[in-house]
Formats: sequence, structure tokens, C-alpha cells
Amino acid sequence: MPSHAVKFYEDDAFLIEAVSAFILTGLQARGGVVVIATARHLEELDKAMAFGVRPSAGTLLLLDAHEMLARIVVESRPSEPRFLTVFGELVDTASQEGPVRIFGEMVAVLAEQGRIGAALHLEELWNRLGATRPFSLLCAYPLGVFAPGAGTDAFLDVCAAHDRLLTTASHSCPVAMEA
Repeated sequence: MPSHAVKFYEDDAFLIEAVSAFILTGLQARGGVVVIATARHLEELDKAMAFGVRPSAGTLLLLDAHEMLARIVVESRPSEPRFLTVFGELVDTASQEGPVRIFGEMVAVLAEQGRIGAALHLEELWNRLGATRPFSLLCAYPLGVFAPGAGTDAFLDVCAAHDRLLTTASHSCPVAMEA
């Protein structure tokens, strides 16, 4: 069973630091690393990691979260057959290098659009894919998508879809925490 972690963040700097470390660990292990992020975060990660001058290590694939969602969403919901085809092939390709690490921000895009149900469905699809292929997945959500009071159930549902929580100690979920 793969690792499926979630990172909640309040500002981009916190996210970029954590994702940079996640990526570097995968590259140092000479594995395949797939980054599915917004254009803004791809640009920030590029600056933070100086990808152009990194030593030869594992394989790094940088993908736009909005473009990837466009490939798998049908009638405002991620399609299981499309998801399994697109991301199954992606994991298979990345695994040729060694262990696979994926950072995914598509769920955050959906949540920011007010489509938390679609985001939770996408989390479920990642878990199904993980049952057939080994990879470590790190998802990220800005805390602002969870409205005080009304967002509590959604926050807990997101926590329940993951086996690890990576965040500051001031935020908690009913899953195992890791700093």
C-alpha cells in the first residue's frame, strides 16, 4: 500500500518548502518524481529548487494541475476510467526509474472551486490506483478552503482519505501526524 499524505498550509512559502524537500528526497533516491501543480506553484518550485542546475538523479515530470484535470474530468467530476488510464500510465513510466513520488495539487484546485465532493472523489481514485501500483503521494490543500464551522466536516473527510498528515502542530486531524 502506498503512502498517501496530505499537507495543509496557510501560505505558499510553507508549501513550497515542504514540496521541495519531498521532491529532492525522491530525486536523491534516483526515483521518478511527478509534480502536478498550479502554474504559479510550478514556477515557485522551479525557483526554490533551481531545477536547471540540479545534479543528474531521478526523473522529474512537471505537469500543470488544471491541464491534468481537463484530461480526466467529465461532467464536473473526475472520471475513474480516464483517471486510471492517465495516471496509471504516468506511474508506470515514472516507476522505470525507481520509487515513485507524486505531489498532486488537483484536489486543491477542485476544493478552491467549491467542489469538495469532486476533490474527495479524486482522493478515492488515488487510493484505488495505489492499491495496484506502488507510489508515495503528497496532496496539498490551502486551509482557507475549509470555511469555519461549515468546513469542519469537509476537513475531516479530507483527513480520513489520507494515511498521514503533514502540517504544523497547530492544526490537527484524526490521522497520524508528521512534522
